[in-house]
Amino acid sequence: MRIFSSSMLVLALFVMGCDAEMGEQRTSGSSSGSAPTTDAGGDSLTSSGTTGDTGTTDDSSATDDAGTSDDAGSTAGAAIADGEVALTPDNTDVVFIGTHADPAKPDPRTCEFTDFDGTATVEDGALTAVSVTIQTEGITTFNPMLTDHLRNPDFFNALEYPEAKFESTSIEAGEDGTVTITGDLTLLAETKPVTFPATVSTEDGLTLNAEFTIDRTEWGMTARQDGVLKEVELQIIIGG
Repeated sequence: MRIFSSSMLVLALFVMGCDAEMGEQRTSGSSSGSAPTTDAGGDSLTSSGTTGDTGTTDDSSATDDAGTSDDAGSTAGAAIADGEVALTPDNTDVVFIGTHADPAKPDPRTCEFTDFDGTATVEDGALTAVSVTIQTEGITTFNPMLTDHLRNPDFFNALEYPEAKFESTSIEAGEDGTVTITGDLTLLAETKPVTFPATVSTEDGLTLNAEFTIDRTEWGMTARQDGVLKEVELQIIIGG
């Protein structure tokens, strides 16, 4: 009887120990599917990082105050309901296309400005103003010789006129997200009004697409008309 009773006692103690260990595991939340625990202050702790007083995750993909991602490669327009959006080469493209005159092949030449800054103003969810200042030396093309030619006095004369500017004077809303933008374009120290259509959205950050044509000779860019058409196509893309 003593041997039987001792064996039963050992078995009972072993079972009680296992039950206690399993109970500790269940209450500690150490299993892989357990929910995150919270401390007395209510802050959630997760494996991806700690949270601050606001409960937001402090990880590498946090967004800034304007709602834009901090990723360095971002080209999207700032997500903004009202206020000013900074326009830079990171979120805006300013392109012009020149075409050869007859009898040569048209052979359009796409050129881009890579050094500029500006602002777009949004009020009540609508675009109300745009301004940009371009450094003409920052023009770039696929061909270094063409780039140098465009910088010389035949065209942009970047040494004497280092800046070109556009400043809107009115923006009229149309249908289906279209607007008509009117403003002053300064080129080679000549300032002339221009008007062009654009498609605009502010729902998920400012986006704008515009394509229009100007006559370069109206700004005094009169050289090489026998080889290059005076009509130049301009493309402006914000957040595209």
